[in-house]
Amino acid sequence: MLRRALNLSLRLATLVGRFILFFSLAKYLSPADFAKFGLITAFVSFGVLFVGGEFYQFTLRELKGVSPKERGWMVAHQSCAGLMLYVILMPAYFLLASHGIAVSENMFLVLMILIFEHISQELYRILVVLDHQLHAGFQLFLRSAFWVWVIPVAIILFNYSPLLEHVLYLWLTFSLASIVFGVIGLKRDLKVDFPIRFDRGWMIRGVRVAGLFFLSALAFRALTTMDKYIVAMLSDENTTAAYVLFFGISMVLVNILEPAVFAFSYPKLIALWRQERFEDFRKEYFDMARYAIVLIVLVGAGVFVLAPYVLDFLENQTYSVNIIFLPILLLMAGLQGLSLVPHYGLYAMGRDRALVTSHYGVLLVFVISVALLSHINEILAVPIALCVAFLVMLIVKATLFARHLQTTTASRGK
Repeated sequence: MLRRALNLSLRLATLVGRFILFFSLAKYLSPADFAKFGLITAFVSFGVLFVGGEFYQFTLRELKGVSPKERGWMVAHQSCAGLMLYVILMPAYFLLASHGIAVSENMFLVLMILIFEHISQELYRILVVLDHQLHAGFQLFLRSAFWVWVIPVAIILFNYSPLLEHVLYLWLTFSLASIVFGVIGLKRDLKVDFPIRFDRGWMIRGVRVAGLFFLSALAFRALTTMDKYIVAMLSDENTTAAYVLFFGISMVLVNILEPAVFAFSYPKLIALWRQERFEDFRKEYFDMARYAIVLIVLVGAGVFVLAPYVLDFLENQTYSVNIIFLPILLLMAGLQGLSLVPHYGLYAMGRDRALVTSHYGVLLVFVISVALLSHINEILAVPIALCVAFLVMLIVKATLFARHLQTTTASRGK
């Protein structure tokens, strides 16, 4: 319980730090630069998916219950897969950037952030699955929050006017520091013998599983990346900046669930399902669902109450006049958070194809919803379409989870 409380405290400190950065940039950057920061953040998030290829989805389930040497061997194979993806995809990144489709300004800086974020994120995931949640929490805090205090402190003490480029350099520096910290945390858990015995069959099996999750994640990330670009196309820079701000505020509901609930529950669910302890699996699943619901309601209510005070601090009518985004995006984030409960249940069961199918179906729902709603209200079409998409995702995943759990327990007499 103490470990969970410490981990939650670290994540809360991370979220507070991110909010302070977010609000400081919203207050002191021009709406155009703030919108650009939001687009860079979305680009890096989407880029991490491509360079990672979701191979970790295969590796993490294999890491449970094996020796440090076997873990090191698996992570080495995952690293090889990642390196191949870097070689394949990085030229495409430069091609897109040179044509202005990707983030052409600060191109090399954004590229380095993308690479460091990917490596740091993979280390975080391995720490979590090996039950080093506290070290993972510190690593995430270092990568995502520790450095953000530099900007508000500099503003207060030195009357500093933040520049977008300075923010990106700080982000890069502490992403690298978090990599070093993550490697230190895994030193005893991973042993690599050289030369590495390359297993082609294991790699092919991993690529097949990762390919499914890549398609699934591609559809899912498209929802929370396309939305900002669609808003930018349908509206002006001020409206896009407001959307980026309220989207970031709303996502606190989702961001707090992983360290507070899912990071502790889903490794247990994987182990219980493999051991065919279905009654314990069911109990752990519904405990996870209850924790998630309570947290979503409490945090959502807190954000909604505090938001007007935040807008008063920003002293910018660009955000105040677009506050209608907030309740809609809070509903969207709540539905997304709830959909993660059956998502982790299906993941623990190994129902990979169900996740892929549901994500692509939901992406189609989002696109159709935006197309229809944009004729009624261009400004609100995107956030409402996201609500519709995540509601459908919740219903589909919950139905698939319940059906598979019932079928499996009935067939095995448990």
